[in-house]
Amino acid sequence: MGKKVVLRDYQQDLFSQLIKMPKTNVMVQLEAGAGKTYIELYLAEYLVKHGYKVAICTPWTLIRDQIQEKSWLDPKQVEITSAQILLNQGDLQVTLIVYCLQRGIDYQKCLADAYKVIKNREGKMVNGTFVKESDLEAEQ
Repeated sequence: MGKKVVLRDYQQDLFSQLIKMPKTNVMVQLEAGAGKTYIELYLAEYLVKHGYKVAICTPWTLIRDQIQEKSWLDPKQVEITSAQILLNQGDLQVTLIVYCLQRGIDYQKCLADAYKVIKNREGKMVNGTFVKESDLEAEQ
């Protein structure tokens, strides 16, 4: 986890302009090394303090890792992910939809039925993987 930095004057000016804008999609373009990441982290922190849910999405996993190293924010409040992860999830969904279509299966019904089964499932995270309570009990 990184240490919170003090923004440079131009970064602070940009941050001040951003928080006055309507809360919509915003793109900030600066030269490499100009401090976009820190402006982004300050903005995420500001939005969380004002009740917004925040996700920072980068185009590549490497950039996601760099932001995570610099971030002083609680990862439970600000999700930092990469588009590659999102693309992989999207690919998985498309594959499942095509599979269902080829077999005459209603994908949305399958999803709803599966959710009904797991929505109240209890368990805990073990080494980054969710383990069902019934599986934990079986191990004991």
